[in-house]
Amino acid sequence: MPNPTARFQQGDPLETDQLQAVIFYLMTQFSFSHCPIVAGEIVGHIKAILEHPNIELLPKQRAVLSSLLNQWRVHRCTQDNLTTLSGTA
Repeated sequence: MPNPTARFQQGDPLETDQLQAVIFYLMTQFSFSHCPIVAGEIVGHIKAILEHPNIELLPKQRAVLSSLLNQWRVHRCTQDNLTTLSGTA
């Protein structure tokens, strides 16, 4: 999956609604697979929204996304550890 923050550097950022749509899709995929890679992609996309130039206009959304980011970081690490312990990928 392409790096969502790389587009900011190229001057053609995805809109926040597009990033959110991708997050919803990834969360749905994660609910089926519990894959740490998908959890990592969710973390990357949440970070991309938080780094988006327009997010400063939405302080409440920023607070919710910051909380979600922390939760998904923990979730990603937990899934990673479970995968390592079980010996599956």
